[in-house]
Amino acid sequence: MSIKGYLRHFITPILIAVVLSLVYISIFVLKVVPLKYTEAVYVVITLLLGYYLVSAFSNVVGKAVNKLYGPKKASVAKTTLKYIGYIVLAFAVLRILGVSGVALLAGGTFGGLVIGLAGQQVFSNVLAGLLLLLSRPFEVGDRITVTTWQYGAILPSYPPKYFSDDLLYPGFTGVIKDISLNYTLIKTDQGPLVKIPNNILIQAAFIVHGVDKRWVKTRYEVSKPIDIDHLLDVVREVVRKNEWVVDPEGARITIQNVTPTSIVLAIDALCKGELEDPPRSSLLYELERAISGTKHQVTTMH
Repeated sequence: MSIKGYLRHFITPILIAVVLSLVYISIFVLKVVPLKYTEAVYVVITLLLGYYLVSAFSNVVGKAVNKLYGPKKASVAKTTLKYIGYIVLAFAVLRILGVSGVALLAGGTFGGLVIGLAGQQVFSNVLAGLLLLLSRPFEVGDRITVTTWQYGAILPSYPPKYFSDDLLYPGFTGVIKDISLNYTLIKTDQGPLVKIPNNILIQAAFIVHGVDKRWVKTRYEVSKPIDIDHLLDVVREVVRKNEWVVDPEGARITIQNVTPTSIVLAIDALCKGELEDPPRSSLLYELERAISGTKHQVTTMH
């Protein structure tokens, strides 16, 4: 274990024990703290100690479950224990304050209204986190695209960059790293970590990319003059030999457009992996090499 790990696991409990000892001596031995304040002190101690115990216990259980069943089950177990622990902690604080069940019910309507209005966003995040935990539309380790409001798609407006894309889905694409009480942590394909509030995530649409193969569209523009039948034969051969293409016979090669100066081809092929860019890049590279070589041979013959 690293030095940082030792500090986290041993120094923190020792500091808590020292603080609790000082509080006990101040209240019951030296009587520095008046009795009317002891209730507030108990509440603070309960909150601090309870929060630490809930976090520590959920982390220990999460690590144990991670070793046995993997990160997906560990995240669910850790989050569930935190929910249960915080609920128990809330009842413990109410017990210290002397709030009975009757009093809690009597003041529940007004108090619930005030607290609900004041902490609407916080409570909606927590409730949304609980719903995500129960419904499990995705799990830790899944690669997803999150899109909202409300599930729109836009047309590419910069053809050279998005030449092979028919539609763009505005949102974040990445791997789920953690699902906590308030936020879901996503590591995007570009690298940065994004924290999305759960109350937004519960309303979003998800595109789950957790598959080992996917259809990839690749467009390629060829300048004229060129023999179109020979061009299609070259493209079929490139698709057949490409290492990313899973089913070359099932690939669809179509002519998308013909202009006075060029021919636009589209290749829809079932490729390996979750990402579109690597197979598309490989196909474009091989197409450029093969077709440029063909045109060079034709030019040389002439």
